[in-house]
Amino acid sequence: MKLHQALHGYADGHTLLASSMQMKPRDARTMLVLSDISGSGTRIDDAGYLTGYPLAETGVYALARTWAAPEMPRPGCVWTHTLLIDFSDLATLASLTPLLSQFRRPDRTIQSSYGAVLSFSNEAAPSGLGPDNVRWARSLIGAIYGAPTARIIARAPQNPETERTLFAIWEQQWPRLRRAFRFSTLSGADRSNEAGAFDLQLIPPDDRTGKSRFPDAVEAGLAPALPWVDDALGDLAQPNSKGLRSFFHRVGGDTASGREAFASLCLLNRALSKAGNIDDAIKVLENDLAKTPLKAARSLVVNAAIANLAEQSDNVFRFALRHLDLADRANLDENERQIGAAVATRAPDALAEMLSGDDLSARIALAGLSALTPGDLVQVVRVQPDTLRRALELRPNIICDCSFWAAGLSLDEAIATLAVDHDLARGAVEAMIAAGRTDLAIPATSAFGAECIFSALASTPNDAKSEAWISAASRDTAGVAAYLGGSSSATFRILVAIARASAPDSLPARQTDDPWVKAVEHADGSVAETDQVYLRAYLLSRALGWRSSMSAELAQLSFDSVYAAASSNRMADDAWAMLDQRLPWPAFWSSRDQCSRLRSGVVDLFVNRELSALIFADITANDRLFLSLAETAAGTNRGRRFLRRVLKVMKQGVRPTLANRIPVVEALVDW
Repeated sequence: MKLHQALHGYADGHTLLASSMQMKPRDARTMLVLSDISGSGTRIDDAGYLTGYPLAETGVYALARTWAAPEMPRPGCVWTHTLLIDFSDLATLASLTPLLSQFRRPDRTIQSSYGAVLSFSNEAAPSGLGPDNVRWARSLIGAIYGAPTARIIARAPQNPETERTLFAIWEQQWPRLRRAFRFSTLSGADRSNEAGAFDLQLIPPDDRTGKSRFPDAVEAGLAPALPWVDDALGDLAQPNSKGLRSFFHRVGGDTASGREAFASLCLLNRALSKAGNIDDAIKVLENDLAKTPLKAARSLVVNAAIANLAEQSDNVFRFALRHLDLADRANLDENERQIGAAVATRAPDALAEMLSGDDLSARIALAGLSALTPGDLVQVVRVQPDTLRRALELRPNIICDCSFWAAGLSLDEAIATLAVDHDLARGAVEAMIAAGRTDLAIPATSAFGAECIFSALASTPNDAKSEAWISAASRDTAGVAAYLGGSSSATFRILVAIARASAPDSLPARQTDDPWVKAVEHADGSVAETDQVYLRAYLLSRALGWRSSMSAELAQLSFDSVYAAASSNRMADDAWAMLDQRLPWPAFWSSRDQCSRLRSGVVDLFVNRELSALIFADITANDRLFLSLAETAAGTNRGRRFLRRVLKVMKQGVRPTLANRIPVVEALVDW
């Protein structure tokens, strides 16, 4: 791996002399402070002392050695060589001790080499501590993890392997804790700062006043004989001999609690390493580690439990069921039948809970039901109605089968479940309609919305079964608007059905558009002529009302068709009834003159509301009919003013096909 490095020393003050990487400003300030002498008057021996701390913003761990620099002109000067280890690289090192070989004490003349990147190769395994070092490590372990939120100080023994012991404790930690660990092997005063508190600081063994310079710190002493302490020390003496270190690396990444989790993880590993102690492992997880996710640790417990689930205690059994999703897939596959049998014999009430879980737990709960036909599954639901919603979640195809709905079950839970899945709901509604379940039209519309209902109706036959559904769905005006204005094209058959089941003004006004306009422009399919005329009359009636912001566009879509039907006496009574009360009653009115009333109504619509002059100019494809409309408009001063606007937009040439109408309008305006 590549190691970056930096050198601090004296140059008109303590400063950075060389570095192989650019540091973030805050990290650079932290490194400047911690590379200086660790306390006024601190006596540094020839070997110097070590400082380790994270630089979070830059993403590196700083491991530094500091030497006294008596050759410099100012008393108290030091040299500090810092190794900058990427967090990801630090996690991969099984042994950290070889890093010590990378330190080099500088002198006044050789400093430039500290600006180069170092190449570091280390595949060494951690070596165990001897008995003397283990004895001192006991006091450190007991304080660091026994008082996990406190700053710890300890008196360094007269032992050349002090650093080796400290490094053994550091490399025992899991990666997240390792990169957060702050330590100093010689501190004349508390070195904690705004960047973070130091976990461990060593003071000279003969320093009698040291404790007073570390307020609120805990001094390491003789640790009690606790199981977790013994396990940690055993791992320091024989690294990973009982799997503790591997366990840390597997589960430690899930905890953000740092030193606080160490003792509990030791106890958890102890419980899992002994057969029959799964209950103890669960107690640790749910008591000592309740506030940490520890998915990996829970996975270990579940995998140990499900291998023989039928014989586990009730506590272990329930824990395994709650966390089946954490079990290894291969382990579940191997023990699926056994787990299912245990659930059936020991906790039949858990079936419904498992059915509402993820696919893995549901698969186990439904192992005996997976091969059932839809008809057979309906019978199961009849016997166990509480499982209906969960069964539907796992067996979506059954909801789209006619036999499911033909059984006449109570479907409140089914409807609530389907409401969250539009695609599934559409298939279910199609099956409901085919099964003749008109009693479900209103609750299904309430649950799924009109948009889903109309989408389903588009692929079902147009018969008496559909009428109740269309009527129910048309009451959901928000859903109707969403369906009409949606990206998928509606069919003319459904548009006619909506029009026949609702009033022209049923959809609320919208400022920028009208969903009916988009729906008609993009609709496909065909309907009978009477239905087409009815739909156009519906649109024209909506245009003449006051609920649409696109009255001009609606009139343009409908006027020609409605007028042609009226002029050839093909206007059905129900279609005319929608228009009758919204059209003006001209003088000398003839009860059969529908055409003149249509012309007057459209002209009044555009003139009185000052609608689009361009749309009026193109309101009909029939030039003679346009002349009649223009003549009607020219009968009033207001109408002639409107025609001048029409003339202006036609002369702008936006639509060249209207050029032949310009002389007609000019003559009427001049008149």
